[in-house]
Amino acid sequence: MSRIAPENVVDARTQATPLAWSKLAIKQKYGANRYSEENFAAAITGEVGGCLGETCVIALLIGGLYLLIRGTIGVHIPVAVLLSAFVFAAICYLANSYRYVQPFFHLTSGGLLLGAFFIATDPVTAPLTIKGKWIYGAGVGAVTMLIRIFGEYPEGVMYAVLLMNSVTPLIDRFCKPIPAGGKPR
Repeated sequence: MSRIAPENVVDARTQATPLAWSKLAIKQKYGANRYSEENFAAAITGEVGGCLGETCVIALLIGGLYLLIRGTIGVHIPVAVLLSAFVFAAICYLANSYRYVQPFFHLTSGGLLLGAFFIATDPVTAPLTIKGKWIYGAGVGAVTMLIRIFGEYPEGVMYAVLLMNSVTPLIDRFCKPIPAGGKPR
């Protein structure tokens, strides 16, 4: 015996992600904030469509805090990524609040939180020194925002992390670690 679902029940929904809406608004030069205000609360609670890392800010923050408390990751890279992305987005928003979305929208949409806590903090590809980690994290946040705001793609975290991973040896050369009990070389 087959069971037929009532007509008013929704099994699935497909729609553009919030970043895709804001990118469309930037390209067509009409109010990007119209979409950011509608989707901000939904992004925090996970009621918006999207990929892993775009759907629930609360879950990502809990996971990131868990990694910080356990000592698996340090605070330097996530804070640098989020702070530089926020500052970059705030500058653009203050320059033209009609065209660009609010800075908190950038923090809560897309893969920025996923990238800041779970991808950029990979110990194999991150710099060795604290100063290097700050530079690396700031670079990831700034490049992400450059791609999001001025590039063709609505999301830029993966490209930013790959670019900064390739620059990590130069950052390590610039910020040389001091050996235990030794002098800087």
